[in-house]
Amino acid sequence: MRAWFLCAVIGLALLGCTASAEDCDALGEHFLALSIAEAEAQGVSSESIAKVAETLAVELVAQCKAEPRRKSELDCLNRATNFAELATCSQG
Repeated sequence: MRAWFLCAVIGLALLGCTASAEDCDALGEHFLALSIAEAEAQGVSSESIAKVAETLAVELVAQCKAEPRRKSELDCLNRATNFAELATCSQG
């Protein structure tokens, strides 16, 4: 009985470590906004990058939901202010 209880507690704790569908949706929205901002900073119009960024954001959300990542990683990704910071989140 005690082992079962311990397993249940550990299992519930691990659920809190995994990103939710809402976290994945937020990542997609952040990625889209970041993509447009990065493009504009490089002199590319938001109109020319928007379709590509939208497609990539949809794919990113789908992958996130299919293979949930650690919540801490998604929190890092959602705090990123540029693509270089995005890259560092997935290295840890």
